[in-house]
Amino acid sequence: MFRYYQIFFKLIFVFSLLILISVYLMEYYWHMIPCELCRYERLPYFLLLIVCYLGYFMSKLRKVFSLLVVAVSLFGVGLSFFHVGVENHWFNYDSSCSAHSILNALSIEEMKTEIMSKDLTSCDSSQYSFIWVSIAGWNFIAISVVFVFSAIFTFSLLGTSRYDKY
Repeated sequence: MFRYYQIFFKLIFVFSLLILISVYLMEYYWHMIPCELCRYERLPYFLLLIVCYLGYFMSKLRKVFSLLVVAVSLFGVGLSFFHVGVENHWFNYDSSCSAHSILNALSIEEMKTEIMSKDLTSCDSSQYSFIWVSIAGWNFIAISVVFVFSAIFTFSLLGTSRYDKY
C-alpha cells in the first residue's frame, strides 16, 4: 500500500540531513566560521530530523507530526528571514557578534575582555555569496521550500479523508 506520509517524512528528513551535512562541511572542511545566528539556524533542521523520524514510525500521529513539521519550518523561515535582514541592515541585532560594546570600554583591560569574549564573525556581514545570495539567503530559500511543501502536504492531509486509509 502506498503511504504518502512516509514519503513526506523521508523527503524532509533527507533534505534536513543534507543541509546539516553541508553546513558542517562548510564549517570544518572549508573553515568557514559561523556567526551566532548561523548556529541558531541549525536548530530547525535538527528539530525536523527528530519530528520526521518520529512521524515516520508513528503512523497514528502522522497528522500531529506533519503539523509539527509545518510549525518548525515556519520558525526556521522567520529565523532565517531575520538573519537575512540583519545582513542587509534591515534589522538591528546587538549580540555577542556585534562590536558596539567594545567602543564603550573604559580601560584597555575591559576592551581586551570584550574582544576575547566576542565571536570571530559578525552576523551583519556575509562571509560567502553564491550567485549574489549569501548563505543566510540560501538557507531562507531552502527552509521556505520545506515550509511550502510541508504546508501543502499537511493541509491536504487534514482536509481530505482519502489519506486516512493509506
